[in-house]
Amino acid sequence: MVGFPPSQVRVVATRTHGRFAVVLMETNDGPPFEPYQVVCMREDDGWIEGPGINGPGWTMTDEGWGVVTHWDIDMATGRILVTTPPEGFPADPPEDVLFCIWDVPEDEIPDWPEHPTPPGWADGPGFIDLIE
Repeated sequence: MVGFPPSQVRVVATRTHGRFAVVLMETNDGPPFEPYQVVCMREDDGWIEGPGINGPGWTMTDEGWGVVTHWDIDMATGRILVTTPPEGFPADPPEDVLFCIWDVPEDEIPDWPEHPTPPGWADGPGFIDLIE
């Protein structure tokens, strides 16, 4: 991923859906780690990196559509944890580190339990915002 030295990034999970993918990583060279989620899009010549955020939630993929993600962290270490999804998320397998609901309209973003978000971490722009 752009901006991270390879020695300070560990890919924890990826999920693909059509021409989009979610990549979930732990960054930094040691604790506390910082989780980072990126939505990527496949083009004819390969994958391009889109928006990245430090928390789960909804991220735009196409105009008005997006992906909702769920994952959890250990607040002390920043490590991404194996978790179970909130009601309404696909749960196969029932425990994992990353759950996604794809093709969610912006006006139908589901409610889910609040995630702990350390100070200074914020949601980023949608994929369409970055390529327009």
